[in-house]
Amino acid sequence: LTGLYFTPVGYASETIDKTEAINTITSAKESEQRFYPRYEIKRLKKPVVLEHDNSGILGLINISRGGIAIRHNNSLQLDDIIHIHLLYEDISIHTNARIVFSRNGIAGAEFIIDEGTGTFNELLYLNVKVEADNGLLVTKLSEG
Repeated sequence: LTGLYFTPVGYASETIDKTEAINTITSAKESEQRFYPRYEIKRLKKPVVLEHDNSGILGLINISRGGIAIRHNNSLQLDDIIHIHLLYEDISIHTNARIVFSRNGIAGAEFIIDEGTGTFNELLYLNVKVEADNGLLVTKLSEG
């Protein structure tokens, strides 16, 4: 990749390879303000599965309670709305997400949470299960 690319804190101009671009997009920076922690799918012992159809989505890069990063076939544009179907053990979540970033086959999307659908609670439950199953959840009960 050459030229402008998105970083979590703005834009920069450099020549980078695709792996570095993904790492730059998915890594958390100390100066970055995030609402929810992000989990890279390739680092999870039990990964979350993104079931995809003909929407151009090729795979899931990371997930948080607020959204996802995905690989796609360059068909997704800023503000596109996509249907998301997440699977994790006994959890199946159907929701929509709005593309907030798309460049060079990588896109970031934030979940669209409709009040009264239960999706917020489903995503919270998914987040807790992912943390617990991957040794990331520390509570009074897990200490000891």
